[in-house]
Amino acid sequence: MKFQAELLLGWWQGDKGYTVSRELMNQMKTICLRLKILPGIGVNRLKDFQKRNHYSSIESREIKANSDLYSVSLLTFIEDKFGLKKRLKDVRLERKLDRKHGWIDGNYAYLPVRKIEKSRYDGEVFNLEVDGDNSYVAEFAAVHNCWTPWFSLYGSKSGFDSVEECFGKYADRIYAVETGLSSDPVMNWRIPDLDRRAIVSFSDAHSPKKLGREATVFSGDFNDEVSFNDVAGAIGERFLGKNSGRLKIAYTIEFHPEEGKYHYTGHRTCGVVQSPEETRAKGTVCHVCGRQLTVGVEHRVDELAKKTSEAGVVGYYHPTDSTRPPYVKIVPLHEILAEVVGVVSISSPKVTELYERLIDGVGSEFAVLLKSGLEKIKAVAGERTAEAIQKVRSGEIVVQPGYDGVFGVVKIWGDKSRTDPLQSKSEQTSLF
Repeated sequence: MKFQAELLLGWWQGDKGYTVSRELMNQMKTICLRLKILPGIGVNRLKDFQKRNHYSSIESREIKANSDLYSVSLLTFIEDKFGLKKRLKDVRLERKLDRKHGWIDGNYAYLPVRKIEKSRYDGEVFNLEVDGDNSYVAEFAAVHNCWTPWFSLYGSKSGFDSVEECFGKYADRIYAVETGLSSDPVMNWRIPDLDRRAIVSFSDAHSPKKLGREATVFSGDFNDEVSFNDVAGAIGERFLGKNSGRLKIAYTIEFHPEEGKYHYTGHRTCGVVQSPEETRAKGTVCHVCGRQLTVGVEHRVDELAKKTSEAGVVGYYHPTDSTRPPYVKIVPLHEILAEVVGVVSISSPKVTELYERLIDGVGSEFAVLLKSGLEKIKAVAGERTAEAIQKVRSGEIVVQPGYDGVFGVVKIWGDKSRTDPLQSKSEQTSLF
């Protein structure tokens, strides 16, 4: 990171944050965010420059623009690990360099929404939706997961309670929804709006370690190369009533939704966390500071659901609809092994060594978590590891729900008297 800080500093001191390269500007955006700096980007369009008939000159020689000009108009620091604020001096930095509200983690920049305004608009609108997974992409941003709090499709501040309200006449092109980390199929099954839509699950590509943490598993004819139409046909089958491909959704692989960082309602600054029942009784205002709580996914499901959960249903198979693909719940292998060896960090050398031994001796992470025999796991990684895998498979774990950006905590040998008792009560039916 130190070298990237010096690269940013050299670019700023040399070109003052200007470039005609869109690619370079996006690369500098990435460097800024890695350094916990929020860049403000401006662009002077060539067509606007030409309309004004305004050109620069050096002595008597006229300088004409030949392309758009991009510039960093301001930088605001959430962190300043390399002392850049003192070294970046420029009159164009018009506002304070320090930012007191918001934060950046390894995946996102979190910023408060200052104002929301509604206005009439008459003009062209662009659809940035990615087919099949309900995410939206722009040049430098991606929004994923319809259950993310605040302003996602079903977020508490989105203003929408259904796909139809959100997408209007284009709602019939939404064939599936993705569960995200804070919900699972059994929660989504409660929403009548989703009766006709497939429930799929995908990993957020935050880092190589997390690429395989959730997944949608397809079954069918794999003798020939699988095409886009095969996957799209499986995803759209429930909504369209037909399948244009050779595959079907067999099942999905899910985290325990309580582990998601927006499962419960809460305010992390004040340490306030509420179940849906508590939120209905106490409301959505923090009783410590008086600010609005972040409404959790579980509470929004309760608000939107017109079906109640079946007593004793942990998930896995739909209680009444056999056409719904089942699902299995897992806990990331690194987290399991951290508890096995008795360390806090999943990056511990002990965890890494045991993880690699399992992968080399047993198979992929999914194979270890879902398919491999316990005796084989025991032979490779010891009895305690095999016991931990069995507990995860049977749902004999304790999960302290996440809230307001704080990830939930899974305990395999947890103290049930001190942890929120949201543990599975029945064994997962084997899909293998």
